[in-house]
Amino acid sequence: MQRNFERRKVSIGACGRAFGTPCIHEHACVRCPMLWPDPTQRSRLIEIRDNLAARIAEAEREGWLGEVEGLKISLNGAE
Repeated sequence: MQRNFERRKVSIGACGRAFGTPCIHEHACVRCPMLWPDPTQRSRLIEIRDNLAARIAEAEREGWLGEVEGLKISLNGAE
C-alpha cells in the first residue's frame, strides 16, 4: 500500500497523478499541471524550453500551423 503514497518519478521530476490512472498527456510531462519539477533538472528544462522555441520557429517558417499550436502548449508548460 505504500506505493499509493509515493510520487511517480518522471525524467524531469515527479508526477502527482494517482497510481493506476492514465496519463492524458502521453508522457509529455512539461504539458501537465501534475508535474512537480525537480530543481536539479533545471538545466534540462532550459534545454527543453530552448529546443521548443527553435522548433516553433521552424514550424512557423514551414507553415506547419497545427504543429505550432501543440509546441506552444509544451513551451508554456516548460516555462
